[in-house]
Amino acid sequence: MNPTLRNVLLVVVAALLVIGYSSMFIVQQYQKALVLELGKPVRVTEPGLHFKIPFIQDVVYIDSRILNLDALPQEAPTSDQKQIIVDSFVKFKIVDPLKFYQTLQTIELTQQRLGQVVNSNVRNLLGQVPLEQILTDKRSELMARVRTLVDAEVNQFGITIIDVRLKRIDLPDENSQAIFRRMQTQRKQEASRFRAEGERDALAIRSEADKQKVVILANAQKQASILRGTGDAEAAGIYNSAYAQNAGFFEFYRSLQSLRLALNSNTTSFIGSATGDFFRFFYKANGQ
Repeated sequence: MNPTLRNVLLVVVAALLVIGYSSMFIVQQYQKALVLELGKPVRVTEPGLHFKIPFIQDVVYIDSRILNLDALPQEAPTSDQKQIIVDSFVKFKIVDPLKFYQTLQTIELTQQRLGQVVNSNVRNLLGQVPLEQILTDKRSELMARVRTLVDAEVNQFGITIIDVRLKRIDLPDENSQAIFRRMQTQRKQEASRFRAEGERDALAIRSEADKQKVVILANAQKQASILRGTGDAEAAGIYNSAYAQNAGFFEFYRSLQSLRLALNSNTTSFIGSATGDFFRFFYKANGQ
């Protein structure tokens, strides 16, 4: 074969291979592809192997998975004039590649535009409710309303909103300090109230205890007086009965008891005449 002809054939085969390779493109399972002809979109392709016109048509791949966006933190007022710092995130998905390419084209621009829309709607909605409501379980209802509003606004870009959530709600430093001081004041007031109530209850308990003490002592003294009176009466009866049985011995016994009580120490001295009724049992029958 003529070398020149062979070289021409090789060039033609190589060109056909390049053209064939350039005419094929593969769309992954998590993608959709938009075919552009001289910069204008002509069709949207699903995952798989597809063909295009080489050098005339280009392919733009668009991610069809659920994408995440962390919106920039922003300061927002509530309906009760509380300033809060809101940090939110959004999950979205590109559902219309053609409309997406015609409006936003890139994910970077989508995130920038979507972040503005989310922050604007979050700020407007939180400004209609008090801070207390945002911190309760009603926050999920508020976020559902935000999702609906954002989805309606970005539908023109060929994307749909899956979810919008608040990651964190903080207070500015100056507000935090003011709230902390107010909380401390409230706790001190509660502590003072608890102490006052405790002192009041303690005073009532002590008063009741003192009253019961007086009543118990009075009853005890009354019972003791009754018992002493009964005992004295029984003792007097016993003494009278014993005296009646042997009056002389009883008189002698009582005289000895009197002497023992009066002269109860070895150092006690009695000065005077041992006469009188006190020493009558020390006399003999003849008076000596």
